[in-house]
Amino acid sequence: NGNTVDVLLESARFTPLSIRSTSRALKLSSDSSYVFERGVDPVNVDLASQRACQLIIEVAGGTLAEGVIAAGVANPELLEVTMRPQRCHQLLGYETPTERILDIFTRLDLSPREENSVIACTIPSHRLDLEREADLIEEVARMVGLDHIEIQPDMHLTIRKPQAMVQAKRTICDVLVAHGYCETITFSNLPVDQAKLFLDFEMSLIMMNEEQKPAEPALRPSVLPSLLAVRKHNQDLGNHDIRLFEIAQVFGQKPEGCERSTGTEIAMLADAPDIAAALRAMKGTVSEICDQLGLAIYFEQPNEKLHPTAAQDCVLVMHDDANGQRIVGSLMTPTAAVADQFSLQAPVVMGWLDYEVLVNHQPPQRTVGQLPRFPAIERDISIVVDEATPWAQIASSLDATSPALLETVEFVGVYRGKQVGKGRKSVTFRMLFRDPDKTLRHDEVDPQVGAVVEKLKADVNAELRTA
Repeated sequence: NGNTVDVLLESARFTPLSIRSTSRALKLSSDSSYVFERGVDPVNVDLASQRACQLIIEVAGGTLAEGVIAAGVANPELLEVTMRPQRCHQLLGYETPTERILDIFTRLDLSPREENSVIACTIPSHRLDLEREADLIEEVARMVGLDHIEIQPDMHLTIRKPQAMVQAKRTICDVLVAHGYCETITFSNLPVDQAKLFLDFEMSLIMMNEEQKPAEPALRPSVLPSLLAVRKHNQDLGNHDIRLFEIAQVFGQKPEGCERSTGTEIAMLADAPDIAAALRAMKGTVSEICDQLGLAIYFEQPNEKLHPTAAQDCVLVMHDDANGQRIVGSLMTPTAAVADQFSLQAPVVMGWLDYEVLVNHQPPQRTVGQLPRFPAIERDISIVVDEATPWAQIASSLDATSPALLETVEFVGVYRGKQVGKGRKSVTFRMLFRDPDKTLRHDEVDPQVGAVVEKLKADVNAELRTA
């Protein structure tokens, strides 16, 4: 408009992440978005505004009004990054005198200063690429010349002990592979109908951008549906006797305050021609994992349904000194709805373990004692209990009795047949008694065995089997 006499000039900078996400969401890219996605010098925003005003006055005339209006986040303080010359020599493979490094940084306007064999640099606002020590070392290599980096004929490696968490993961994978499980690597997104089946009772789904994954927009709340999808694929190919496991992240959202939570889960799935036998085999695998990690766990039948996809389940309970008893996993058979969703033609059993809880207790604290000086006495006890009575309940009753000379209790086996009656089973366990100061006599052990049997009669309605 030729009548315009007052002009308001705006000079701004934008958050790179916001520009990048908006540009991708709108599928619109421009020269401006290309620049602002990568960040601009925050200090030069005001200088650019002043330079624009100067050019307008020189070309078109006019008078510059006094003052500016500033809004938004203030300019950040200049970043200070340190570099060790010795580390620079180590990474580049050749030695550059400290004096030359200081000269290079001075010419780059980094205001270097040396103190206690460390060079501290104040990073100018326009050098957004300099954030850490490695960036400064790269500047030295660039200014000295990358062609000065010689090819070394030898490579020197320092062997360090594996981290406790890394070693724990290897142990878990080794045990599962030894039991016939194959590791899978699957995507973390699922169709909504599959993800909803595996939602915890108190969680809701976290959704992705539906434009990127229109068919599978939900982040998985459990790794189990991914394993079921792999099982379905193998079923279509005619493969049987499948055992799968995966260690991966799971995602969920708590209702209060929409708090997001992530965790890492060990998921297992196995074909189950005989469901009871398959569950026992999976319990054995889990028990070996925990034994290798030095963790004491026991299985417990819950009073209520703890997992929405479980037709029947048992949970793994671990005693934590800080948190008391806590559930660290579950073994289960899927519901009919889950089997129909994945079109399973054969029964399977599946389970999950809280990976983070297991590895956070590493390395295991093991107690080592002297070898026993005196022999032990073993007693095999067979009791008849109701079919629904789990071994965990029997073991808990044995722990509560705590005979003075009892050293270990070991599960031996279960018998079902006409001799014990319908709805009942015979459970056999082995107790080992030892006196650290002398050789035991059988008449010293008999009262303790009797106390155990009486305790089991009271707690689990047990009968001592004599034949």
